[in-house]
Amino acid sequence: MKKLLTLRNVFLATAAVLVLCLPLAWVTGQAMAGIDVARGKYKVLHDGLGPFDMSAMILQERYGIESQRVADCRVSLSLMAYVSGYNSVSMSAANHKFGHDVFKESQEEGLKRVMDWRRSAR
Repeated sequence: MKKLLTLRNVFLATAAVLVLCLPLAWVTGQAMAGIDVARGKYKVLHDGLGPFDMSAMILQERYGIESQRVADCRVSLSLMAYVSGYNSVSMSAANHKFGHDVFKESQEEGLKRVMDWRRSAR
């Protein structure tokens, strides 16, 4: 009898999961964002911490766009695909609604606020 658990079979099974599951997670993220946008709810998903927290605050204050942290530093590939799919729809819809790239603006201003705070703390 042949061994089922060979390195080749494990590799093929892993490749099959990646090929099949990642696009599904991405499409699911897009669909969920479409539902949220249709309800008038604008949200961006992210992972980790850092300067993004300040830009998230700006997005909420100025545009009512919620920022939801879905993971800390360790993120699965399928979650990354879901987040990417979700954000591709929600960010595009928000930029269309407000007429400019609100995410870039908020990120730049958030970084500026953090740098100003660091300078004043010296």
